[in-house]
Amino acid sequence: MIVVIALLFWLGAAIGSFLNVLVSRTVEGTDWVRGRSVCDYCKKTLTWYDNIPLLSFVLYHGKSRCCNKKLSWQHPIVEFLAGILFVWWYLMGNVFFQLLSSPMRTLQAGYWLVIGIILLIIIVADWIYGLVLVVPIYVAIAASLIYRVALYMNGPLSGRDFVMYVTSAIVITLFFALLHYGTKGRGMGMGDVYVAPLYGLILGWPRALVALVLSFWIGAVVGIVAIILGKKKMRQTLPFAPFMVIGILIALLWGNQLWGFIY
Repeated sequence: MIVVIALLFWLGAAIGSFLNVLVSRTVEGTDWVRGRSVCDYCKKTLTWYDNIPLLSFVLYHGKSRCCNKKLSWQHPIVEFLAGILFVWWYLMGNVFFQLLSSPMRTLQAGYWLVIGIILLIIIVADWIYGLVLVVPIYVAIAASLIYRVALYMNGPLSGRDFVMYVTSAIVITLFFALLHYGTKGRGMGMGDVYVAPLYGLILGWPRALVALVLSFWIGAVVGIVAIILGKKKMRQTLPFAPFMVIGILIALLWGNQLWGFIY
């Protein structure tokens, strides 16, 4: 089992390396399918051993091999998180994905892996580049709807629960839209409105509400700390989509317990 976990971690780290390229090239408007990776500074084409997930960063002491300039910590952090995601997916799959019969078991495993990867993309794109990439979000929304419909059609999800997933998504999206238009985009960006349906479609009621509250609390705490440390000024904004994702992840794991604690 240890060997399987190690292999999955490195596979996830490799996917994380690709996600870094995907996000950066999408933001830059360049082709992320073709073309070799190049140095962030001197633009020299990198070799395969420059791109070994995590290991290259460690071996070169966080610097570019070709021009010896410091590399962004974005690369190893995203690779590490993607590796952890794959390990988590495997370990949780041995427990929860066994509750459904095939082919629903396969659909369930595939859905959660796709959602995990897209949530990681949302964090990287917004935190590093200040942008919310809508195409991955559309994929997540479509995948969530298909997944919920499949669960409903095959029995594990009741009609009432299906309605609550969809209703939660609609209500929270309207809430974010009102914040966006009510503040003329200063209090909430349009990108956050696109992310909002994922609260409901991934979590349903009442965990979606738990995630929503957590997102604002965590965002407020980080914002206050950033102001105290002098990293931000009072009127400056923080990317909010990462806090939305963090809220979703916490509520996914402990949402029911937190809801029971509150009420």
